[in-house]
Amino acid sequence: PGGVPCGVQGAVGVVGGEALGTQGHVHEPGAMASPVFDSGVPAPPSPWARVAGWCLALPLLCLLVPPNFLFFLSLVIYLLGTSSPALLASLVGVYAAWCWWTNDWKYQAAYLTSEATVRRLRDLLRLALDSLGCSCRIILEYAPEEESNQRYIACYNPHGAFATAGICYAMAEFRVHEKLSNMRGNLIGASVLFYVPFLRELLLILGVRDASRKTTEALLGANRSIGMQPGGVWEQLHTDSNQEQCFCMPRLGFLRLALRHGFPVVPIYAFGENQMYTTHSLGLGLRQWLARRFRVGLPIVTGRFHLPFPLIPHPTRITIVAGKPIPVGEPNADPSPADLARLFAKYEQELKRLFDKYKSEALPNHVADNGLRVVWRGE
Repeated sequence: PGGVPCGVQGAVGVVGGEALGTQGHVHEPGAMASPVFDSGVPAPPSPWARVAGWCLALPLLCLLVPPNFLFFLSLVIYLLGTSSPALLASLVGVYAAWCWWTNDWKYQAAYLTSEATVRRLRDLLRLALDSLGCSCRIILEYAPEEESNQRYIACYNPHGAFATAGICYAMAEFRVHEKLSNMRGNLIGASVLFYVPFLRELLLILGVRDASRKTTEALLGANRSIGMQPGGVWEQLHTDSNQEQCFCMPRLGFLRLALRHGFPVVPIYAFGENQMYTTHSLGLGLRQWLARRFRVGLPIVTGRFHLPFPLIPHPTRITIVAGKPIPVGEPNADPSPADLARLFAKYEQELKRLFDKYKSEALPNHVADNGLRVVWRGE
């Protein structure tokens, strides 16, 4: 989601009720501190890899971070428009034709590229952030077995200002991770993302599909898991680098889908996603109105060196934790408000359990001390 949605190295297997790590450490059976998988803290990149990563990170940040993208796209259009209008028109026409020809791809459950291609792309995305001083640790408290036919709805929280960690660290793992890939599914993202040049291609390669109701129902009906960011633009807008908070939309659509199809809900928490940029509350009222009216999140942030532009993230240690599935029972075609409220209470409880368990090691002290707010906008 990160790099979950909705897609995380080392391996830990479960043998005879004991978790056996890659270093040969055996944990006591049933010990609360023993995840099914813990990648550990990765080693920093070598000097040469860091240089290569910086060269890769700069164009990548121009693609993933909207203020950077809008600036450079406007600059390219201006330069080409003044120097070679014919070339600009040709490029726009070719890309428009490509988008028209590939428009249906965002609705297809089938993967568009090989697993090897996604793995290489994942490595490049990780290298780009690692070279900027970031790192990512993946912890799974539960992972589906390879032969399991169970499907899930995986929910990545929080959204963050631009879901930078989710895209670079988490998204590809839904496809290629040795444990998470057993969910066998697709990530879904906001429809507007598929109108952003070049970002749409990146998302399609990573297995992200349009989050329209029709597509989502089709994926679930085909017995596919889905990964999503349930907080949406409202959570993006209210990203706060000093206060961890998760928002759920009034209709609890993601929980309604889980109840309709009988798919367990897997909460995933990304510690550090909110700390990649420093957030500011300037013009929050206006931005809330824009979010309600046009469904667009416009966080105001500064990045490394306290610069508003170009936006380079702070060196941040990301810890992505997948919690235990929340069972929902048999499929219920028409869940009642009481059913939704009960499931939301369980979802909130699991999110707060994950937060309390890992906050001291995964967040700055002042952020951990502020606790986690989980807000259902329908209450």
